[in-house]
Amino acid sequence: NNVVYDNYSYGIWTTAGGGNTLISGNTVYNNQVGIGADASTVTGNTVSSNKSIGIISSDNSLIQDNTVTLTNTIGGGAYAGAGIGIQINSGTAKENILANNVWGVYLSGGGTVENNLADGNSAGGIYAVNGSIISQNVLYNNGWGIEIVAYPSSGIQGPTVTNNVVYSNNTGGIVL
Repeated sequence: NNVVYDNYSYGIWTTAGGGNTLISGNTVYNNQVGIGADASTVTGNTVSSNKSIGIISSDNSLIQDNTVTLTNTIGGGAYAGAGIGIQINSGTAKENILANNVWGVYLSGGGTVENNLADGNSAGGIYAVNGSIISQNVLYNNGWGIEIVAYPSSGIQGPTVTNNVVYSNNTGGIVL
């Protein structure tokens, strides 16, 4: 239940191995990256107007029931983010609201995205790579609903996309 804002780098950051940290009930805005979570649970936060990434997760973090809006910088300088609401390197994003970012959810490593609402994200609602599971999301009014970039790779399963509702997106529904 903290208010964290106007920091040069991260608003909140759990370092490598995060120790199953709980990050909950915070209002995080106007940082370069709102919340960085490593082996953590991030739940019930309002994350808005961060410059590069709203929430970034790794090491099987759970990102659940957050509202992430207005992450809007293209590029990012020292940060790889391009206006990403939630970036998953490993872990699960579920039951989040993602609105008016450049990308709603960006899976840069395998992960699970389920039961999220993505609305008004200019480039796309969900971007995914090999090893991703995308299920039961509602995606509308985005650039693309879902964009899949999967390259053949030995031992890594391609993305699984099931039971999503994808409609009224500006560029298209699902692109492979």
